[in-house]
Amino acid sequence: MMFPTLATAFVALAASDPVSTEAPAPVVVELAQSQAVLEYFLVSSPADGLVGEEGEPIAVVALRSLEHELPMKGFLLEREITFREGGLRIRHTETGEGSTRRLVWREFLPSASRTWIADWTAGERGGGVARSIAYGWNRPVHERVMTETTVERPVFGPLEVLHRTRAGTLTCGDAGGVIGVIDPSSAAIIDAERTALHLESGVSLDLRRPDGTLLLGADFSVGSQGMTSIRLSDREAVTRRIERVEFDRLSRRWKVESQRPYDAMLALIPTARSVSRIAESE
Repeated sequence: MMFPTLATAFVALAASDPVSTEAPAPVVVELAQSQAVLEYFLVSSPADGLVGEEGEPIAVVALRSLEHELPMKGFLLEREITFREGGLRIRHTETGEGSTRRLVWREFLPSASRTWIADWTAGERGGGVARSIAYGWNRPVHERVMTETTVERPVFGPLEVLHRTRAGTLTCGDAGGVIGVIDPSSAAIIDAERTALHLESGVSLDLRRPDGTLLLGADFSVGSQGMTSIRLSDREAVTRRIERVEFDRLSRRWKVESQRPYDAMLALIPTARSVSRIAESE
C-alpha cells in the first residue's frame, strides 16, 4: 500500500513537537526530502452576548500534513477530531503518490466503530474507483459503498482541497467553482462548490455539498499558511489554536467520560454464570 512507513511518521513528530509558552503556531518539521506541518485547534460555542469569546467546548481538531519527494512526489494528510459530547472520534487520512489517491475514514463510538476506504486516480476523467469498501455498524465486511464506478471529472479528497488551496496549487476546476470531491460522511462522489474569498485578513475557504451544507471550511492568515479558524459545520463557533499537550489532554478526558455510561450499562447485564444460576434455581 502507499506510504508503508510514512503512516508512522507522525508518532515521532508528535513526540518531538515542542510545547511553547507563546501563542501556538504551526509546527513545521524539516525531514529528509520532506516537510511536515502539525496544527491543533479547540472549537467552542460562542459565549452568550460576547463576540468571539469561548463558551462550552465542542471538539478538538488536529491537522497534520507531510509532503515528500522520494521515491516520487507525494503527501500524507490527516485530520483527527474528538467531540466532547457523545464520544464520537473521527480519523480521516488521505494519501497520494503520483496520480494514485487513497482516502480512509474511521468513526469511533464507545460501543461501535466503522471504516471505509476509497482508492482512485487523480486528474483522470472516465477513470474508475479502484476500490470502495466499508465495514462496521452492522454492515457486512467489504461492502461496496460507492454508487459510481467511473469518474467523469477530476476528483479530490477534502483534505487535499484544503492543503492545495493553502499552497495555491488548486484551481476551481469546472465552471462555477464546482469540483469533484469524495464526501466521507456519505461515502459518495459529489459535485462540491468551492469558494475561496480573499479578504484583508486572509483567505476564507468554503467547500459545500450540492444541498448547501458545509463539507469543510477554514480561514488562513495573510502571509502565512497558518489557519486562524477551522469550521466543522455552519453552526456558529469560536476556534482557538492550542498546543498538542492540550489536544491530547482533552481527547483522553472526553474519551473516558463518554465511555463511563457505556461501562455502567454493561455492568447491569448479568454474566453467563449468573444467568445459569438463576435458571437452575427455577
